[in-house]
Amino acid sequence: MGFWFFLTVVVAGNMAMKVYKMRMFARERVGSDKAAKLEQEIAELRRQLAKNNYNERIEQLEEAVFFGDFELKRKFSKLESQQAKEPY
Repeated sequence: MGFWFFLTVVVAGNMAMKVYKMRMFARERVGSDKAAKLEQEIAELRRQLAKNNYNERIEQLEEAVFFGDFELKRKFSKLESQQAKEPY
């Protein structure tokens, strides 16, 4: 058991070290400059979102579309009922 246990520990340790090095290399490839640039871009988009108040505009558009559709359907059903009552 001594030899196989030692061999298993060495192989597992080697694999763990390679995984750790790969993760560190991947982080270095992204770089802090790119991460900072992405953070700036996210902050700018958040400022634009707050400045232009897109959420409120989207809510207003949704309301206009929904109620406009509802009103249109109501008018069509009213016309259909009138047409059904009137002879040709």
